[in-house]
Amino acid sequence: MLGRVFFMAGLLMAGLLVVVPAGAQATEPAEDGAPAPWKHLDGRNAGAVGTCSPDDDEDVTDCYLVRCEKGDLVFVMQAANLAEFGVRKITFEIGRYKQTIKLPAVKNEEQAISLAKEQKLLAALTSRSDWASLSTAGARLEYSTGFDLTGAATLISQLRGICRK
Repeated sequence: MLGRVFFMAGLLMAGLLVVVPAGAQATEPAEDGAPAPWKHLDGRNAGAVGTCSPDDDEDVTDCYLVRCEKGDLVFVMQAANLAEFGVRKITFEIGRYKQTIKLPAVKNEEQAISLAKEQKLLAALTSRSDWASLSTAGARLEYSTGFDLTGAATLISQLRGICRK
């Protein structure tokens, strides 16, 4: 964690406008060098679908996932540093979709967005685009990241069918 803080402070002192914290990338390359595709998750995210990567410095895993909550699909961003950054708005770019969404407060190191309320985001996540880019808007420290969407459309559609039952 301390290494991440020094890394961000160094970038700020260098005058960079966009800070990319260590471990902010949501995908680790697969063994063949390709980004990690979406899959069925296990552990604390059992039942959800998404992509996760371990932080090289810690036993922390950053994830971008979709899960079912009370019969509704929810897009979730999990990272140990969400509260530190004060992220309240995030801009998604997926294919032709570009939208800034106001986020709820951080709860248990995650921020969740109801896909019932954000139908265009759901459509973008299931559009078969290869990649999603995210950037903060109005956060104490601005950063951007991205994650692979390989397999997301099929898995989210399957989860949607199960979630509505």
